[in-house]
Amino acid sequence: MTQFQNAGMAYQLLCRLLTYQMNIGPAALLVAPNAVLSKVLAHSIRRAGYHLTVVRTFDAAREVLSRHPDVLVTELKLAEYNGLHLALRGRTMGIPSIVVAEKAFEHEVEQLGVTWLSPESSAGDDLQITLTRLTQGSRSSSQYPWYEATDGDNAPVAPGDLTTTPNFSGLLH
Repeated sequence: MTQFQNAGMAYQLLCRLLTYQMNIGPAALLVAPNAVLSKVLAHSIRRAGYHLTVVRTFDAAREVLSRHPDVLVTELKLAEYNGLHLALRGRTMGIPSIVVAEKAFEHEVEQLGVTWLSPESSAGDDLQITLTRLTQGSRSSSQYPWYEATDGDNAPVAPGDLTTTPNFSGLLH
């Protein structure tokens, strides 16, 4: 083979690879040591149109996170670590994260700025809806209509009474 034939074959292979990557959709990382829950979550994530990588351990998840998936879904309990460690790592990388945990952990998960989902609701459409909401971003004008770009006195106001002055009388200097 000549040099030109090798280059042509390499170009064709690269084009096929890029076409394949463009058609697989957004990427999701699922971290689930529980085989039963992993199967349920994986099915829901794939139905939502995500290319899925499934791992069972924190260390494996750390390696895959370095590839910057579009979203992270993790169980809370991951042996010596927990899913919050991964979710915080993902959050610092700009990767939206969902932690699947019992109701008792909802406040703790959401307090860290991560999305909580119960194992029971993850089997239905809730996971797919949550994935869509997270990956569309929070600046969607349909989700927050008061962010529309309008000027002047007729500009829409966010929900709540913005004319009330907060009472800071209890604060000490």
